[in-house]
Amino acid sequence: MTGLLYFLHQPWSWPLLEAPKLANGVSISLTDSNPLVAIIFKALHPLTPWVEQSLGPYLALSYLMQPIAAAFALRGTGCRDIGSAVAVALLSIGIPHIVAEPAEQALTGHFVVLTAFGLYFRLVRHSQTSLRLLVALSTLSIACLLIHPYLMLMVLAVFGAGVLTPLLRGQWPAAAASSCALGMTLLAIRLLARMIGLDAVQPNHVALYPLLLRDFLGPVVRLVPRWTWISDSLPSVDAGVAYAGAGLIVMPAVLLLFAQVRLQLIVAIRNHGGLLLAVLALALGATQGHVIANWLRYFSLVHVADTVDQCRVSLRLIWPVLDLAMIACVRFAVFTRWRLWLLAFGVTVQLLDTEQLRADARLALSWEATPFTAEQARFDARLDGATALQLEPMLACEPQLVWRYAQLAYLAARHNIAVNDAYFSRQPRAVSCPEQRASGNLNDPTVTRNNGVVTVIDGAAF
Repeated sequence: MTGLLYFLHQPWSWPLLEAPKLANGVSISLTDSNPLVAIIFKALHPLTPWVEQSLGPYLALSYLMQPIAAAFALRGTGCRDIGSAVAVALLSIGIPHIVAEPAEQALTGHFVVLTAFGLYFRLVRHSQTSLRLLVALSTLSIACLLIHPYLMLMVLAVFGAGVLTPLLRGQWPAAAASSCALGMTLLAIRLLARMIGLDAVQPNHVALYPLLLRDFLGPVVRLVPRWTWISDSLPSVDAGVAYAGAGLIVMPAVLLLFAQVRLQLIVAIRNHGGLLLAVLALALGATQGHVIANWLRYFSLVHVADTVDQCRVSLRLIWPVLDLAMIACVRFAVFTRWRLWLLAFGVTVQLLDTEQLRADARLALSWEATPFTAEQARFDARLDGATALQLEPMLACEPQLVWRYAQLAYLAARHNIAVNDAYFSRQPRAVSCPEQRASGNLNDPTVTRNNGVVTVIDGAAF
């Protein structure tokens, strides 16, 4: 929200996403501010000047589009059954990662990935490639870069499946057309990334966010005593965002008991080999190729290159795998005599299992509307009439101050005054730790004001 406020207060300029008062002109593409929504919100802001943030409308759109996109993806597989469409819609709103991260507003727009699946299934249904579908996939991929790089990677993986599947089927003209479209899309993304400042990040600024077995299975592993040695998470890892949900864990196991389902699964794997390779690549990316237990890394299969640093490989890349599992469960349930009972059971278990997550999400959203604390209000008053906020040391030197700096920068953005540092999801090269500053060397916390410049030493404001 800090980046959005700075972007909202400044006049239209070029570079489009640069905020001159934010760390001497950092692009809001590095602050998880959802640039696409920010541009639309700023264009409409003269009509609603009293609205200062786009979180509410964007979350409402995301939660509305999620079941619609899920039904669109299922219909792309050729399933026209109304009951199945209702089931996949309900399952889609019970997928934990949709409701587990309300603060990561850009990532709640996960309906774009389900939309990509729907476009893929329609693209490979026939031997002749549809130009309209290729344009749609290309546009969606480019738009996702302006929402969040994670979503862009997920959609590009599905787009890549649209190349690999006809290639494996021997449909050379379709594979060639899809390859050309994907190549032009990647070129456009590269150019756009440079335009919006995504290439201006610190090299080797990659956090460790690997997928863990317990993240995926969640509470289920606690039912098996011999699995308790698996650690809940690693330090700094966002635990829980990769949990599949009880419904998506139990349903595949039940469906595989049916011989007809196993037969159809083999057929689907043969027909969609490219999609299988794509989701396997995403799964490998989600693990970061690490074999880890009890916070110890025993083996590493891949190395994260600096060229993809701005995308920061994450356990969240497992999300499309869960989406595909959801679509497959509903699609294959059609081949059983117990379809309605199986779907009803899976949906019920999934929604009950994620009820607490939805309650936590509602609570987190209520915090967004909570008034300032007394300490925040007092510091907010000290910024009245100020011209700049100086935060020392740089956050890159003292990462433990991240939440204080995030709050301080937000207050500065509300007053539309310059700030020298803030929380960045991808560290800009222009905002780095001076070599002479040793990490962990905290000073006495103080707050001073001189000639309109408020200086905060080591997050002392509150």
